[in-house]
Amino acid sequence: MIATEQTERALLAEMKRIKKRYCGEEARLTADDAAYFEAGLREMMNLDAVLPLQQVISYYLDSKSSLSRRSRAEYGTYLRRILRLNPDIGRAKPAEMTPDVWEEVLQNTYPTPAGRNKARRLIHGLYEYALAKKWATHNPVRQVTIEKEPERELSVLAPEQIQTMLQWLRRPKYQSIAAAVGFMLWDGLRPCDISRTRWEDLQRELLPPALSRWLDRLPQHYHGPIAPANWAQQWRYLRQAAGLLPWKNDTLRHTYAVYHLKRYNNPNILTRRFKHMNSQQIRRRFGHYNDISSEDVQNFWEGYRL
Repeated sequence: MIATEQTERALLAEMKRIKKRYCGEEARLTADDAAYFEAGLREMMNLDAVLPLQQVISYYLDSKSSLSRRSRAEYGTYLRRILRLNPDIGRAKPAEMTPDVWEEVLQNTYPTPAGRNKARRLIHGLYEYALAKKWATHNPVRQVTIEKEPERELSVLAPEQIQTMLQWLRRPKYQSIAAAVGFMLWDGLRPCDISRTRWEDLQRELLPPALSRWLDRLPQHYHGPIAPANWAQQWRYLRQAAGLLPWKNDTLRHTYAVYHLKRYNNPNILTRRFKHMNSQQIRRRFGHYNDISSEDVQNFWEGYRL
């Protein structure tokens, strides 16, 4: 898969990029200029001394020690899968990998556009790390196409489903997760956001009024983690008890977005929660959901007065 010719192509691509950046698009390099650039790039590349990709990945994962355990595991899962399913590239040096090779690797490893795009983002970060360590002279992943991902079907709870869920949360068995679910419903947080958020991280006065009223109905313990240690298990049990199965990912996040847009008609505010979407995308995605009435919207933002 990896050949000397590809290394030469990588050098040529980097020379062209440097020429464009420092000399302008129309500038022409003389033979002496090209030799000078190539010598410098080869020295920076130091092909004999540079670590193989497998070792670079290992060091890169070690450098992520400040991330949450979940995020570190995700990095490791994605990058090690690439090595496992494409064993030849583990011995290659980062500078030897071309955009075409990475395209092939991603196609071999992940069957969906979403998986390939996520892996591409992680490999891009890997190369930026390798550049800082002088283990690479360029980042070929910049030239790997970001694929268009098909939108998942919008999943929004009906008013009666929301009320049923809230009624179950008022029961003693589920009160330990009631605050966490409230943050997902009225503030658009994801389960992974909840699992790493503490009460001390919040400013109560900035919370949506419906969420504040919901929290005031719960036992007062505003310190430590918002969600208990068995949060994911309890959340699954609640959905089963409330008759909300099968459950689609991001249902509460979608519910929050639809009700927020119906009430405030300001997609710019939602970009705080949906950072991967601009205001136009948010309006297109959530603005045409017509299965809730103005009365439903009012009840939602009043907290249903349970």
